[in-house]
Amino acid sequence: MIVEPSIKPVQEEKLRHKENTCEAILANEFFDDYKVEIVNPNHRTIYKQIKQHHPAIHQEHFRSGPSSEVIKPKFANPYKPRAVNVGGYIVREYMFTCLARNYSTKNLQQYFVSPEYELSNEYESTQKVRFIFAYNDKNELSVMAKATEKASEEDESGSSN
Repeated sequence: MIVEPSIKPVQEEKLRHKENTCEAILANEFFDDYKVEIVNPNHRTIYKQIKQHHPAIHQEHFRSGPSSEVIKPKFANPYKPRAVNVGGYIVREYMFTCLARNYSTKNLQQYFVSPEYELSNEYESTQKVRFIFAYNDKNELSVMAKATEKASEEDESGSSN
């Protein structure tokens, strides 16, 4: 069963805001076990690595001017609907990409971030949260964490890490 996309963000966030969000999320201690650091995709070395070894990421995220112009491609990171496995259901969720690099292997990894949602229940005040997604062993996107507006991470069962 495929559920239609969640609500598209009313306003596309500025790229710098998304970069700051990625930095805050990936700097959280939750990601210490993943041994990753955020990367700047516009940095020459990272750009070359993406272009040579990750053509799908390059094609999806880099934009340049018309072919007659010599313009350095820039990383574009709009929200895009992607298929996510949630409890056996395939749901379409809008998300943007956070690129990271493993400290040891230097391999690039993609994490995906939802728009902000306001969650509340009878025990807590309303909280702004984002959901963090990553590819699982079956190469499906699945929820790996949620981040509050302070960028603290919790696993999907709701317990703090």
